[in-house]
Amino acid sequence: AVRRDEDERVKRWSALALTRLGRGAPLTFELVKGDDSEWRRLAALALAESGDKRGEAILIAWWKDEEARDFTRSQQILAALGHLRSEDAVWPFVQSLDDVRLRPYIARALAQIGEDVARVPLAKALSKERYQSARVALTESLVELGATAELVEPLKHFLGVPDPLAGGVGFAREAKILDRLGGPDGRHLAKLEKQAGLGVQLLLVVPKGGNGKGVRALVRAQSEAGGKVYIGPEQVVLKYDRHGVPRSPKDLPRINYDQATVLEVPASTAPVEVWSQLGDAVGAKPGKPVNVVVFAERGVSLLGLALVPLSDELPPPPPKPWKPGQKEE
Repeated sequence: AVRRDEDERVKRWSALALTRLGRGAPLTFELVKGDDSEWRRLAALALAESGDKRGEAILIAWWKDEEARDFTRSQQILAALGHLRSEDAVWPFVQSLDDVRLRPYIARALAQIGEDVARVPLAKALSKERYQSARVALTESLVELGATAELVEPLKHFLGVPDPLAGGVGFAREAKILDRLGGPDGRHLAKLEKQAGLGVQLLLVVPKGGNGKGVRALVRAQSEAGGKVYIGPEQVVLKYDRHGVPRSPKDLPRINYDQATVLEVPASTAPVEVWSQLGDAVGAKPGKPVNVVVFAERGVSLLGLALVPLSDELPPPPPKPWKPGQKEE
């Protein structure tokens, strides 16, 4: 079609289509070097989508020219430069993180590129993000980039708000920061996974902060039939030797069911996350250690646990200043 069709515009579109399919057309290489900026950009985009870096600089310049790209083109440029793992695109993308609509797509592209320098600006963007879906996208990208310490404060806050971050315990587990969010360290997490059905005693430290209204427990679990997870203080049963001296208990820890917080795990073939405010009897306080026993009913696989202070949601943005002559909306 490229050679036979006499209409120049159709020839060009056909060449770009062939390039996207991985069947390089010589006309595309001519277009990317040509004088027509529109076709030069489109050719660079087609080349990048096929993994060819020859138009990388053109795409970065296109990205910087905000007026020359609409939302759809912006998504395409992000995807293309992410596919190329363009290191030169990192800083221009970071500078665009204030764009609310494009922020999740920018985060995805930065994760694809894989440069560690993007972690801090992404974490700052996450800490101010008001939309749930964007919070998830930003967190996913940070985890993929290997973030650890950068995620602690945002996750602590967004796991404590009224509508906690979807999959937040799983993200913390993957980033290996559960112990900084009131959960177990790696060794005790492994023990919890294996022995939750018998009961596991844990010494956890609730992180500082919150609104002073309590502590929330969040559990990541999976159960095909559904079941319950109990978190509560230990029920100490003292035993004495024949001289009346208390003996150190050697049996499994016992949970005080009357004072325990119960979390219902719905039936699911995939991991789910459930949460509840801990009862006062558990004794969990922000910034303090707490001794708890965790027990999962039969058929419930426990995959993660976090205890975080309850937090307020981010306040709405301040109203834009009114200017004389401006019409009210």
